[in-house]
Amino acid sequence: MKTRLFTKDFNLVIIGQIISLFGGAILRFALPIYLLQQTQSAMLFGIVTACSYIPLILFSIVGGVIADRVNKRNVMVVLDFFTAVIMSVFFIIYKIVDIVPLVTITMLLLSGIGGVYQPSVQSSIPLIVDKNNMLKGVAVVTQVGSLDDLICPILGGILFSIFGLTPILFVSIVCFALSAIIEMFIKIPHVKIKRTENVFKVLKNDFKDSYVYLKKGTSPILKIILIVFLVNLFLTTIIIVGFPVLIVQTLKMSEEMLGVSQGIMALGGLSGGIYISICSGKIKIDRAYFYLICASLALVVISVPFIVGATAVTCYVLLCVMSFCIMFSATVFTIQMMTAIQVSTPADLVGKVISFAMVVGLTSQPLGMLLYGIALEYLVGYEGYILLFSAVISLIVSLVSIITIRNIKWQEQVIENNFIKDNISKEDFRNE
Repeated sequence: MKTRLFTKDFNLVIIGQIISLFGGAILRFALPIYLLQQTQSAMLFGIVTACSYIPLILFSIVGGVIADRVNKRNVMVVLDFFTAVIMSVFFIIYKIVDIVPLVTITMLLLSGIGGVYQPSVQSSIPLIVDKNNMLKGVAVVTQVGSLDDLICPILGGILFSIFGLTPILFVSIVCFALSAIIEMFIKIPHVKIKRTENVFKVLKNDFKDSYVYLKKGTSPILKIILIVFLVNLFLTTIIIVGFPVLIVQTLKMSEEMLGVSQGIMALGGLSGGIYISICSGKIKIDRAYFYLICASLALVVISVPFIVGATAVTCYVLLCVMSFCIMFSATVFTIQMMTAIQVSTPADLVGKVISFAMVVGLTSQPLGMLLYGIALEYLVGYEGYILLFSAVISLIVSLVSIITIRNIKWQEQVIENNFIKDNISKEDFRNE
């Protein structure tokens, strides 16, 4: 008999994630836009956004170690309560202090918390979901994030344009506190690991263990992480930093229109997750490069109206439509790679390997955000060429990745790994 995906503990994790990610998503939309509105500086916007990723990278390393050594439920509960406290302090003082350092510090704190939080969530999935439902379980968690990212920018754009930042801060505080309360009732299996070394040596050894495992045990994963690094550098960062600046400053659109565009991108991500859930048996992971090529070509299309001097409405519509395509493709690719990592990694290494992948994948983003922020600040009138440059480089990376991805026997590796762990025949595993 196949076990159910939606067990009590998995349901509580999903509900807690919906609420917590809602609070985080609405802040990720509102705080940078509030800073851009107050300063009117694309460069400052890019610098602050880039800096906010540094704690995410650094603390993802710590998060992987914590996820493998501390009860994952306790990590979620404590961090959600702590985030609620941080935003309560922000709510009290944001009108009476300099907004630039306050927003910067707050985004740094939220980013660091996310770096510790997400490895615990991701590594809890193999412990509460049967391996037969792993792909669907990862897809559901991804869809939760996409759903929040779909609703929050639209709702945030409306609230922000009508009432300002205050109601958004209040909603986020309630979300984090409520999520922490719900997560207290989750039961995640946990085996205490006795620590005989200092924490820094533990971090060093655990990070080294994940690297050695990736290099010797599943070297294709390491190659995929390198591809993701390059895609993040040239594709992801232009979306995060460039699109808001293009819509608000270049096209002179309102915050509501920015919220709609962000919602459309989130809808693309949600659709990608649904597509994975429905067609999981038909999708071949060794053809994942197709989705990277599609995302790169979509960015080429976005650049054209900016280069030829089309109307603001034309630029905006094409940007929204192609953003949907980019996020759909990126989500399908990400779910495929994350599932392969989780299924083929031993339980005691999942947190460390995921955090290693997150660190390498995210390291490129601050540099890319900084460069694109400066470019958009000083190359006014050349926005289309900046987009085209990003698209061409991303397309080259995608094409080069074809050889790497097609030579990776993902399905055979996953089957072999589970055959060894569960002592079942490969044919029976395929039939499952």
